[in-house]
Amino acid sequence: MVASGSSAEERPLADILRLTGGPVVGDPPETAASVQLARGIALVQVHRYAEAVMLAEAAIDSARRVPGDDPEFVAELVDGLHTFSRLAAASGSREEALRVMKEAVALAEPLPEPDETLPRALNQLGLLLLECGRAEEGRAATERSVAIRRQAAEADPAALPGLATSLYNLNHHLTTAGLHAEALASIEEAVEIARLLADREPDTYLADLASALHNLSMTLRETGQIDRAICTVEEAIEIYHRLADRDPAHYLPELAESLEVMCHQVAGTGQYRAAAALADRCAQAYRAGGNPGAALGMRVHKVRYRLRGLTRRGSGPEHDSDRHS
Repeated sequence: MVASGSSAEERPLADILRLTGGPVVGDPPETAASVQLARGIALVQVHRYAEAVMLAEAAIDSARRVPGDDPEFVAELVDGLHTFSRLAAASGSREEALRVMKEAVALAEPLPEPDETLPRALNQLGLLLLECGRAEEGRAATERSVAIRRQAAEADPAALPGLATSLYNLNHHLTTAGLHAEALASIEEAVEIARLLADREPDTYLADLASALHNLSMTLRETGQIDRAICTVEEAIEIYHRLADRDPAHYLPELAESLEVMCHQVAGTGQYRAAAALADRCAQAYRAGGNPGAALGMRVHKVRYRLRGLTRRGSGPEHDSDRHS
C-alpha cells in the first residue's frame, strides 16, 4: 500500500523492482511485456544494464506473441522502449540502446498512419545511430521522420510541433555532416513553425522558438551570414530574458548559452569592446544559473576581448563598437 500523500512516481525504485518482480509465466503476452519493460526501465535507473537489456528484449519477444491487431498496446510498448533507450543511452550503453530502438521501430512500422509513434521512434533511432558513428543511417531515419510528419501536418496542423522537432534534429544531422546549406533550410523551416506555434500558444511554445532561434543563429554563422546570425541570437536572448524572469532556475542556463554565442559572434566581427560587455552579461547569467565554472570562463573572455579592444583602439577606431553592448 502506498503511504498517504505519496504517488506512484514517488515510489523508490526498489519498490518498483519489487512490485514488477513477480513471475510472468502464464500471463497474457501483453501483460508479460508491460511487466518486463517496467522492470527493465527501473533496472536501467539503478545501473543494472545487462539485466535491463535482457528484460527489454524479453518484452519485445512477448509483444510479438500478442494475438491479433492491438495498435494501442504496440504504441504504448514502443513509447516504453523509447524511454528505456533514452535512459540506457544517457548511461553510456549506446549500442544496447540502439539495438532496442531498432526493434521498437520494427514494432511501430505496421501502425496505421497518422500515428505519432513511428516518427517519434525514428527520431530517437536517428540520434542513436549518429552517436554510434553511423551518421548516414541516422540522417536517413530522421529524414523519414520528417517526411511522415510533414504529410501528417498537411492534413492536420496538430502535427506541426512534431514536424518542428524532426526538422530540428535533421539540422543537427546535416550540421554534423558539414552540409550547412541544407542544415540552414531545415532549421529555418523549424523556426517558421515554432514562430507560428508561439504566436498561438506562447506559454507552451515560446521556449521552443528561442531554442530554434539559437540554433538558427549558429547555422547562419556556419554559412557566413554573421550579421543575420547576431540579429537572430539577439532575438533568442530577448525571449530567454522574459522566460528567465518567470522561471530563472530553468531558463538562466539557456540565456547564458545564447549570450555566449552572441559574445563570440560579435567578437568575430572585430567589435571587441561590445564582446567584452556581452561576456560580462554572460558570466553573470551563468553564475546566477548555478554554473560558476562557466562564469569564470566568460570572465577570462571578457578580459581577453577588452585587451583586444584596447589594442584595436590604438591602431584605429573600432567600428560600431557599442552596437551590441
